[in-house]
Amino acid sequence: MLLSFPQAVGHLALALGLLSNLVLAQCGPDNDGARCPLNVCCSSAGYCGTTSVYCGDGCQSAYGSCSVPTVPSCSSDGKTATNGRRVGYWRVQQAWDRSCDVVLPSQIQTNGLTHLILAFADFDSSSFAVGAQNSQDVEYYKQFTALQSSSLQTWIAIGGGSFSTETWSSMAASSSSRSAFISSLKSFMETYSFQGVDLDWEFPATSDAGNLVTLVQELRAAFGKDYGISAAVPADWGSIQGFNAAGMGKYVDFFNFMAYDLHGWGIDQEPAKNTVTYQASIVDIANDLMPLWANQTDPSLINLGIPLYGRGYTLSSSSCKEVGCAASGPSEEGSCVKDPTGVMVLSDIKKAITANQPTVELDSKAMQKVATWGSDQWIGYDDVDTLALKMAWADGLCLGGAVFWALDNNGGAWGATGKSPCKALRDANPKNVFFATVPSLQHTDLVLEELCYAFDTLKADGVTLFISYATPQGYLGHTEYIPIWEDLNRRKAVVFVHPINNVAAV
Repeated sequence: MLLSFPQAVGHLALALGLLSNLVLAQCGPDNDGARCPLNVCCSSAGYCGTTSVYCGDGCQSAYGSCSVPTVPSCSSDGKTATNGRRVGYWRVQQAWDRSCDVVLPSQIQTNGLTHLILAFADFDSSSFAVGAQNSQDVEYYKQFTALQSSSLQTWIAIGGGSFSTETWSSMAASSSSRSAFISSLKSFMETYSFQGVDLDWEFPATSDAGNLVTLVQELRAAFGKDYGISAAVPADWGSIQGFNAAGMGKYVDFFNFMAYDLHGWGIDQEPAKNTVTYQASIVDIANDLMPLWANQTDPSLINLGIPLYGRGYTLSSSSCKEVGCAASGPSEEGSCVKDPTGVMVLSDIKKAITANQPTVELDSKAMQKVATWGSDQWIGYDDVDTLALKMAWADGLCLGGAVFWALDNNGGAWGATGKSPCKALRDANPKNVFFATVPSLQHTDLVLEELCYAFDTLKADGVTLFISYATPQGYLGHTEYIPIWEDLNRRKAVVFVHPINNVAAV
């Protein structure tokens, strides 16, 4: 594809910006004999990386590997990710500080999820005692853990992107401080019935890597098989150096790979800051996974991060609306969740699409959706189409599942229940029901049992429940439409449900 001049300039600016942002760990005899972290290659010039530029001619084998990492490969038919773990984060703070689109524990759509993680709790910088980040959080803990079942575990995440890196480092640095943390954490989890912990130490230094392995080793010794352990793993090279994932893999249940926020107005520096870029392109994600492959990390332990939000820009020119074009600032804020850096949660993206009727396109190479509207608004995001592509891609890499940040960005849903809606309809509807469908199902009238056939064989997209009230005295009214089920990979039809004695037009 030929690029316009503005796009070509934009791509060059982006490349220069990426180089300026990249934190390259120096290595070799001219750099105090330092080895590259995670067994990546040390180039002839003394820089660490994973491509042939670093691993080829002149590579210094005494200070790292000299082989381009081998990327795991599985048959897509294996569906290791598609049929694997489904992990969803839920942010407790929004339950009490958001004025709109609040998602309470009871509103989380749990069908199809294997793990729910409440974000976040933290710990004291002196005593290392674990506690709530905010006192208002506590009332929601028991509501959250009440969601657990034989197929769903409820965990607690400790830390987060805004939590002190120094406090993490201090806690992990000695046996006594780790012991205090672990003892308090175990008591905290017992009190509120959490079944596992997600360590959200997002910015460890290279010098922290050994202590982090020791921490999870001691956690596992204290937990045994009673509690689960996971760790959030950053995608950027500057932070991932502090994760010896291969060493940690012996003790954790899984890793949550944060494959988002890779670019954006509030992330990239000049000159890339002013260039339209996807925040979660699969091309970038593939590159960002390379250090884990160099580190011999087991791919089955990795959950691929899926953002339930997008990142956008205000375009400099109405004639250039693609990746690589110039931007003058972040996109406009969402209607509910306000963010000045161009972040828009998925529920607000859906509202913007309804209100603005934008041009929406799928970039299948990047596995990103793009919506543009007006003369200058651009936002890239993930949705049902990109998730299907990314899961197939993850299957090919032998990954173990997906993790969604965060369910409250999308009305409590991760996108698909993975289960038939039939039981839910039986529970919600009277016995006399009538099913009218859109034309792709030939307007077939379906009895309740046949609805399962509509989904499993005819691949219907979703169900919307329309409950009407009728009595011998006449029609009384109806509720709003209530979406109760949707499947990410089944997008051919929508089914509407009505009582047979009061059929509304479809």
